[in-house]
Amino acid sequence: MKVLFFHRWVGVHGGGTETHLLELAKRFSQLGHTITILTREGERLTDLDKAIKVIRISKSYRETDHSYNDWRVYFYTLLFMFKSMIMLLKLKLGGERYDVISVHFVTEAVIARLYRWLFGVPFIFILEGYTPMEAQAAKFANQRIAISKYEAMIYKQRHGLVSKLIYIGIDFKKFVLDKERLGTLRSKLVKKGEFMILTVCRLEPRKDLLTLIKAADRIRKINGKIKFMIAGTGISKGEIEIEIKKRKLRSTVKMLGFVTDDELPYYYGVANLFLLTSKEEWFGIVFIEAMAAGLPIVATDVDACPEVVADSGLFFRKSDSVDLTNKLIEVVGDGNLRKTLANNSKKRSLMFDWEKQIRLYEKEYLEVIKND
Repeated sequence: MKVLFFHRWVGVHGGGTETHLLELAKRFSQLGHTITILTREGERLTDLDKAIKVIRISKSYRETDHSYNDWRVYFYTLLFMFKSMIMLLKLKLGGERYDVISVHFVTEAVIARLYRWLFGVPFIFILEGYTPMEAQAAKFANQRIAISKYEAMIYKQRHGLVSKLIYIGIDFKKFVLDKERLGTLRSKLVKKGEFMILTVCRLEPRKDLLTLIKAADRIRKINGKIKFMIAGTGISKGEIEIEIKKRKLRSTVKMLGFVTDDELPYYYGVANLFLLTSKEEWFGIVFIEAMAAGLPIVATDVDACPEVVADSGLFFRKSDSVDLTNKLIEVVGDGNLRKTLANNSKKRSLMFDWEKQIRLYEKEYLEVIKND
């Protein structure tokens, strides 16, 4: 089959949705399918296999990559939609043919619906989150795929939309680490006797990293050997750095910045525990990465976090830095609890094996094409 993955940001920056799309594209290509990615101009996707074709929409004048809180984002979104439609029409006139279009967000879904009306190509909406606008756009998709039971329930309860549940997968090969490389990184980041807590996420308000900073401030006064690493970048970077400086936490909280896909497993390997403080989370690829690395987890008790993490971690009340502090101290101080959670993580990670998950996705895509 010929699949067009249509996603504005996958060529620009990383995140859970972008990682999901790339894994689907790579694995479909490995199964012999013809894959094209349509995205905006950016620095990512330069290292993709040549079998995957990447088509880029030019960046508009003065367009920012993270402008969600700026009214101009709507203007740039309209420009992107217009440019995308023109590009798709050019490709069609040039003989490009797709069996199905795969989208993750409203913007792309609107264009995919118009393209279907013009040329009869079905589209699949992979639900990566929830807003009423997404529900409205997803209503017209030929198939909807939810990435968690919680997400599927929300769409069903609030809008009567039925979706197919398929979890995101994990590539275990990435977590077979070179011991020498791991040792070098550990010696660079961790001093003797320190306990390292890792967070991996895009730096944005919904990840609620200020709650992490507040908890780190409390924990430092209890146990100065507990340290934090934050991997990622985003619109909240400046705010977080200011808060770290204000609370004099530079020796407690280390900002790692952007970490490549190749490097990331080694940071999991260095860590003793994984932490995510999200205010909302519809799946959390970082959870299954932490599980594959055999880490105990501490997470918020919201949305799909309990569903994905299950018995691999402890949960704290959203935005409650006191409760977070207590949960972290509990895990750090109890070696038997950490061992149990770590063992549970390893076992649970097996259910998310990409080798199994990709076949479920392939079945749904082929079914949509067949029924069109």
